[in-house]
Amino acid sequence: MPSVREFIKRLREMGELVEIEEEVDWNLEAAAFSTMSCRVGGPILWFKKIKGYPEGYTLLGEPWAGPVHQIWRRLAIAAGAPPEANPFDLGAELLRRLYTGIPPTIVSNGLCKEHIQMGKEANLLKFPWPYLHHGDGGRYTTTGCWCMEDPEERWNNWANYRGMIHTRNGIGYDPTYGQQGDIIMKKWHARGEPMPVAYYVGADVLTFVGAAFRAPWGIWEAELIGGLRQEPLELVKCETNNLYVPADADIVIEGVIRPGELWDEGPFGEYPGFIQGPRMPRPVVRVTAITHRKDPIIPFCVEGMFANSSKALGFAFGVEMWRRLRVYHDLPVVTAWGSPLGSSTWANLWISILKNSPDVVGRAALAFQGSIPGLFRSFIVDATVNPSNTEDGMEEFSLNVHPGRDIRKINAPAAHAIKYEPFLSIAEKKEALKKTVYFDCTSKLPNKRVDFERAFPREVQDWVERNWQGLGFEKPVSITQEKRGEYVMRPVFKSMVD
Repeated sequence: MPSVREFIKRLREMGELVEIEEEVDWNLEAAAFSTMSCRVGGPILWFKKIKGYPEGYTLLGEPWAGPVHQIWRRLAIAAGAPPEANPFDLGAELLRRLYTGIPPTIVSNGLCKEHIQMGKEANLLKFPWPYLHHGDGGRYTTTGCWCMEDPEERWNNWANYRGMIHTRNGIGYDPTYGQQGDIIMKKWHARGEPMPVAYYVGADVLTFVGAAFRAPWGIWEAELIGGLRQEPLELVKCETNNLYVPADADIVIEGVIRPGELWDEGPFGEYPGFIQGPRMPRPVVRVTAITHRKDPIIPFCVEGMFANSSKALGFAFGVEMWRRLRVYHDLPVVTAWGSPLGSSTWANLWISILKNSPDVVGRAALAFQGSIPGLFRSFIVDATVNPSNTEDGMEEFSLNVHPGRDIRKINAPAAHAIKYEPFLSIAEKKEALKKTVYFDCTSKLPNKRVDFERAFPREVQDWVERNWQGLGFEKPVSITQEKRGEYVMRPVFKSMVD
């Protein structure tokens, strides 16, 4: 999908967009409208008249927000996949696309350069960045992408971090300790040099998705995004540094992060659903240039407890974790699932696994411990359980977890924590060290379930399924392979293992 405008056009055609022509304030009003639409399962809102800003400067609320089924539907629309695709098949398809990868194409000019402000002319306050939650430390941009280059290995990294609008020429940079963007910044500063950066909003909405994947060190996310799009991403060179950004981005901010220069940042209402603080010194970008389209659209995400755009990206954790456990650790994992409900997306992972050896659950837990940053808890269930069904998952947890044997803490720090979790102390947020716990929710005893799929012979189940609607029932009967004791490795998953 070429740009955010094409995404908007597709949403409009499918009846999933409402264009708000009345004047709306960037100060809480746009965020409040978007939050309520998300809560009631409403459409995506495009605010086309922002108080105090010129005509054409607009805000797009929550690109994927809403009930869980809407999240996957809208993500599928962005990817050009069938809107009715279930999350596992969608995740598998996006994973297949990602790791085929398509290198970007460099072009000489782009729509992102319709207006160019250099040096002191560059003014961040020219744009209607939203104030998202009462209690935030300032106005924030939440759905953009940071671009930087490793000074030694000369590869580019793209990443999603929030950005606080400090002044007309200062924007916050907030990676968690140990993330690639943090490591690369420290390499620059160890040389006594400022780190050149670029930050863009708009462009193809899949650039935000691709940058959320925990790509291995040394892989440029622009290639993964090309795979997601199934066509090259067109990039154009920045005005004041050697970085490249999408040619159709709506706004591009260029700047440098100087060694030792920190400005107070936060607090901010983060994805777990709480205002995260306290206000702390964090790196700041000194803006050197801003380029933008003549009618810039700023997508934004209102973080919180509901299923929103940020939570939708939890699927990235699930499919990437599945790949790592299968490919790197040779574990018989059927599914890995990060639920978009509540605050669980980025901290909990449900893993369904084939128990083909006595130690397989422990091996999976150890592999999980040193894996993707931010994941603290794993719930390991049998291969026949569909962990995306919250009711089924909690049933396995309730029936199979022995309080004395099946809850295991792994105290050795591994990987790094995401500092936004509300249960972390201030010291733990600064150290960003992750410890994990896993729950063995697999069956240990040969107890037979008495649900439809397992309490009746197969021929009786088939008879009911064949005759259900003929007996006067309107809703088709649903019989799951998983509950019959069968599990299916989807073709895309299997091909990636092979």
